[in-house]
Amino acid sequence: MLNAPTTPVAQNPVSSQPEKKLAMPLLYRHIIVLLVVLFAAASRGDPAGGAYDRPTCQLEPSTCSHVSVRYPFHLYNGTDEAVPEHGELQSSHCGYPGLAIICDDDRPILRLGRDNYTVSNINYTSLTISLADADALGDDTCPMVDHNVTVPKQFHLPTSTIAYLFFFVNCTFLPEADFATPSRKPPSIKPVTCGSSGQEPAMSFVLPEREIPPKDWWQACRSVYAAPVLKDALPADAKDPGWREGGYAKALRGGFQVGWDRSSGPCGQCEQFGGKCGYNGTGGLLGCFCADGALVVGNAAGCSKISDTTAPLPGRRHSKDRTKICKNHLSTTYKLFCKLHL
Repeated sequence: MLNAPTTPVAQNPVSSQPEKKLAMPLLYRHIIVLLVVLFAAASRGDPAGGAYDRPTCQLEPSTCSHVSVRYPFHLYNGTDEAVPEHGELQSSHCGYPGLAIICDDDRPILRLGRDNYTVSNINYTSLTISLADADALGDDTCPMVDHNVTVPKQFHLPTSTIAYLFFFVNCTFLPEADFATPSRKPPSIKPVTCGSSGQEPAMSFVLPEREIPPKDWWQACRSVYAAPVLKDALPADAKDPGWREGGYAKALRGGFQVGWDRSSGPCGQCEQFGGKCGYNGTGGLLGCFCADGALVVGNAAGCSKISDTTAPLPGRRHSKDRTKICKNHLSTTYKLFCKLHL
């Protein structure tokens, strides 16, 4: 009896069985390398895929001179050149954007817009910070303001404590015989007499808002600036010789207050659960740093419970964080990696 013809099978020069035996260990090696990278990223707590420094959320309040600096403010111990114009840090920080305190030779500085203001006190109960124009705190007995105050959106000026001094700088008026307007000096105002500001033909005036004469006489002045001061620092009479001789400098050095509001939105939710908001160098919200040191990306309610969206603070490499990850992954490859690295 003849056997049925068989279909010829092409013969491979190399057997496929040994190839499978070689491929499997190689696959495991690739998986383990990938896991090493993932675990390294997890230990850095990098939720956005970019590098950032460890925020100081869990540290004790910092001190610059006599001022205690803590959340939502953050201390920056660098040079002015390292801080961009709008007060945003290049690295990540714990606290609201724009609330960086620069400690310059043990002098706390807050930048509003492009100008520096010396911090004399931060009241975390009333949510106010006391500031003074850094240029007015020098040795000049007859300081002149050369800029207005830029108040960022993070702050507001409390109207109950703030008044304004107006600086009319280098005003040149026509002779009294010439009745042209607005180049005629109002008779109700007198120039400052300290320095050279009161010498004709150019005169300067420092007036509270209530004593500014009407009409457009101020157009004869080269510059006009407004400076906030405390209401109780205003003079009873701006024509008083002591005020005009440089007494107004005391009002400038007394400074003013700005207030800040507790954050709303995701940051407000974070604080309700006892967390603190972390931001990157461009003012973007990184997430909520919980009291236990975990970073919640997304719903801040995760601070009150164990959440899969948590990651350790950058720089913290505790084995309990890796143990948690390993318990959530039960595959043979993960178990092997965890056994080797825990």
